[in-house]
This record gives sequence, C-alpha cells and structure tokens, in this order.
Amino acid sequence: HLLTPTWSPDGQWIAFASDTIELVRPDGSELRWLGKGWLPAWSPDGTRLACVHEEGVDVVTLDGARTRIVDEPCLGLSWSPDGRRLALALAHEQDEPQLGVVLVDAEGGDRRVLCPGMFPRWSPRGDRILVAREWFQLWSVPVEGGEELLLAEEARLGRWSPDGSRIAFARGEEVVVIDADGGGERVVRDVPE
Repeated sequence: HLLTPTWSPDGQWIAFASDTIELVRPDGSELRWLGKGWLPAWSPDGTRLACVHEEGVDVVTLDGARTRIVDEPCLGLSWSPDGRRLALALAHEQDEPQLGVVLVDAEGGDRRVLCPGMFPRWSPRGDRILVAREWFQLWSVPVEGGEELLLAEEARLGRWSPDGSRIAFARGEEVVVIDADGGGERVVRDVPE
C-alpha cells in the first residue's frame, strides 16, 4: 500500500512510500526508486528527502545517494527553513523510554537535544518548533533558548501558517486556529456529533 505522497517544493516531483521511497513526475513519468524508508520529507530547496526507516533516518538525494543522519528510532521529522538542519523526534532511554526532539545537521554530525516531545514542525521563520507532548499538549519551543509556550491542550499535530503568524490543529472533531503566541483561538470547523 502507498503512503504519504508529498509534492516537491517546485511541484516537479511526487515522493511516496511503499516500504521504499519512490519518486514520480506528476504525469506518471520518470519513476525512481530511492531505497528503503517511509515518511518522506522534502528539503526546502527540493534537492533532498529525509526519510525514516527501521535503522534510523537518512537524507537522500534525487539520484539515490544516501547519508545516514541518525541510527535511532524516529517518530517525526521536520526540515529547518534554510535546509541546514532537521528536527527529529528520537526515542531514548533514561529511567523509562521517552521521546525527545533533537536538532541534527542535515549532512550528519552535530546534534543537540532541544526538548521532550514528538512530531516536530519547524516555523517558517526558523526560530521556533511546534512539538506535541503527553496528554496532547501543543508547545512552541524556541530553537536558540528562551521561553517555551504551552499553546493548547487536547491538540493534535499542529501546523504553522505559511507566514508563521498562526497555527492550525485538530481538537476532537474541531479544526482550531490560534495565533503563534497561543492567543486568539478560533474554531474554524466543528463536525456535529
């Protein structure tokens, strides 16, 4: 079965996963196999894909060259707007298994633990990352230090607006939009029971 089709930033390719990462032109031509993986995520310039697989996270070029970024289980990733780093939700053991967001150089190498959480989403300006934490809390965490903001409770998978001024997320059967500072909450779609 096919999962997670995603357009390249220039609209020239569609990447998808079927236990392997594949590329195809929107007209169905030039099918390319890029190797194992799922959850393909395009770099902002469209020249690379990050993908998760059972052995960790790789960055793959469009010709299939792979660079292993981490050798750990990953639950969610997001490219920085400049394409130099990835935010990865990695499982790690302490007293008990936890998920934490780690910032990693896209070429491999440098890494820094940012905060607890999963499903990271880098802001368009590159200064903050949305993370989900236990009990469905949505947090905004500064990349270079500063105050973490609890934005919403019972929130699922927040996404930044293109200009970074607002965030949309699901809460139950509602679609909610808030300002980037957590204020101005508006229910924009409510599915009646």
